[in-house]
Amino acid sequence: MNSKYIEDLDYLVNSLKSIHPDLYRNCSEEEFNNRVNEIKNMALDDNSFNLEIMKLLSLVGDPHTEIDLDSKAVFKYKFIDNKLYILDDYVNYDSKYINKEITSINNIPIDEVVNLMNNYISYDNDSCRKKNLIELLNNETFMKNILNSDTLVFNCRDEQENINFDYSKEVEKQYVKYDPKLLRTDLGNNTMYIRYGTCNEKLESNLREFVANTVVEINEKKPESVIVDLRGNNGGSSAFFKPLKEALSSIKNKVTLVDEKTFSSGVIAMTDMKQIGSKVVGEEVALTQNHFGDCKSIILPNTGLNVWCSTAEFVYFNDKLVKITEEEKMEDGNVKIKVYDEEKIVPQSLLSTRENFELDEEIKPSIEDYKKYGDPVLYKVKNEIGNIMSDNMYRDLEVNLNNKAREFLPIIYTEYSKYMNEEQKDMFKQLMNSEKIVVVEENDKAYQLKNGEKMNDAAHGGRVFDDNKVHFYPFNIIDKSNLKEKTEGLLMHELFHFFVRPEFRDENNKVIEPVGEFEQIRHDTSEALVDMCARDVNMKYGINQGYSSNYANNVIFFREALNNIENKDERMNLVFNGSVSDIFNKTTKEGYNTYNEYYNNKYMNTEFHQIINDYAINNAPGKEEGSKRSMLDIAANCESKEKALVAIDNGWKNLLGDQVKTQEKNAVKKLVPQQQNRNNNNTSSNGFVSTLVLSLLTGFAMGIVATLAYIFINK
Repeated sequence: MNSKYIEDLDYLVNSLKSIHPDLYRNCSEEEFNNRVNEIKNMALDDNSFNLEIMKLLSLVGDPHTEIDLDSKAVFKYKFIDNKLYILDDYVNYDSKYINKEITSINNIPIDEVVNLMNNYISYDNDSCRKKNLIELLNNETFMKNILNSDTLVFNCRDEQENINFDYSKEVEKQYVKYDPKLLRTDLGNNTMYIRYGTCNEKLESNLREFVANTVVEINEKKPESVIVDLRGNNGGSSAFFKPLKEALSSIKNKVTLVDEKTFSSGVIAMTDMKQIGSKVVGEEVALTQNHFGDCKSIILPNTGLNVWCSTAEFVYFNDKLVKITEEEKMEDGNVKIKVYDEEKIVPQSLLSTRENFELDEEIKPSIEDYKKYGDPVLYKVKNEIGNIMSDNMYRDLEVNLNNKAREFLPIIYTEYSKYMNEEQKDMFKQLMNSEKIVVVEENDKAYQLKNGEKMNDAAHGGRVFDDNKVHFYPFNIIDKSNLKEKTEGLLMHELFHFFVRPEFRDENNKVIEPVGEFEQIRHDTSEALVDMCARDVNMKYGINQGYSSNYANNVIFFREALNNIENKDERMNLVFNGSVSDIFNKTTKEGYNTYNEYYNNKYMNTEFHQIINDYAINNAPGKEEGSKRSMLDIAANCESKEKALVAIDNGWKNLLGDQVKTQEKNAVKKLVPQQQNRNNNNTSSNGFVSTLVLSLLTGFAMGIVATLAYIFINK
């Protein structure tokens, strides 16, 4: 072995012996030393050295004593009934991988892959094992090393299809979905939902601010019920949760959600909630009652590898999870421990016991539950806690939306009737004369009966039931604060679906029902054009201010494609009457707007998106996702990317003054076409800067722009 590895290994072993409270609790000293000697006789490089260190640490059996690996969470994995599934996808819109079972990697059955990975992890219980497996699955380098391969080909399946994909290509993609670790929302019925997904200030720089603002809101609103969601909380500092514990103690009904990724300080937060009378539900947490913790970093001098090592032992003592401050082994085999100022003599076997924490209710959803409810645990708890909107609230919401529909439809007709065909004009008359344009649904039974799956969106138009009505599903909106304004904002979008409905057509102009990726292209085209029109009307008439959607990126692409047609009337006729093929073919420009180019834009891989990304990294460190979402929404309201960049740059300057970090001139020059700018604009840009400033201020304060948009459209 290279001398640098021997030196690092000796340094690590000596550090572990001096720092860890009981290095040989779960393995003998002889077994540990034999493993060290075996490593010293190996021919290693940096990658294989890291793997051998992981194997060595796995003997310690302490999940807090491990090497520090930096991973990118591309997918949200979940072990369900001993099978591995992808529950969410953070890098692909409209992902085809969600709810698929992973059956193999590089044609190696997933059970064999998992058995191989088990050799490299330390764990207290089976939940901790699964947590660590999931973390390592998101580490591309580790997976390639243990499989001795330069590629990672995942095979997934469900009842309908098998899919193979190259994981390395997925890792290269930028995030398109923001999954907030910190979230505070009003669930209605005087119930507050608090997602406390981390205790780590390095992961969420606004953690202190979030806790402080949450305490203020609890004291002001005094909710009768609260749901504290600790699922996925991998730990950090326990001190951050203490003010929340105190503020929550007076709330009458408390429910705490946990899962197999609740670990370390996340588990301490769970015990804090139990102490103040909370019911704890979900799945077994990734830590046992007695365990090691309070980590210290060990940096190896040559390889620079960072190893975390426990410095203390914790016991579940008098219904509290506390740190042993002193420990003394006695001659009779017992151990004298001191927990702060209280001494207690306990058997050595008690400290070695690895009992799991008891939950008040275990909820282990099936994959069908996830398909049906999205978040079946939260869905069940919301219903149990009485968070179903009252009949009066549904009725009032429906009355308001119907009134708004009769207000919005004439605006749509005034702006766009010149581009409508007779069928579209008849649709307008039919809607205005109908007794009810909007239906607010109390549940999705009718949708499930027709489509065989749960309705996860907040609303859909008349195409689903062919009943010429907009259907709203408010129970899918987690954050029910300002529900009236949120549904009004979505209503304009849904009304345009009655008039903008591009299809694939054959040479005789008959509709062709698309399949596969072409169905997705039709969907994306329709949503983009509808959202573009809705944004233009909102901006011109000053309504639905702050509107945000998941389709901003699609809108940006189609605006630029349509701008290849110089005449505005020709453009809008294409929007209202063109087929999907017409829209792509008639906006063709060399090197632009093929389907591939569209998907490149959709997945945010263009130069424009890189500029947006640079703005966010330079000016909003730690809050990049929220600020990027704000900028894309503003860009979607602008007639071109060039105007969007100018508006965005001015917005940053108004917000940050001379401190803004930008390359405005170079950025804009890169994207401005070498031709005369067109004057026939199809949307007003008035108010873009002020809207950007408002959006960014809100986003910077609490990440709320990205959070609300994500919840509103996806829930």
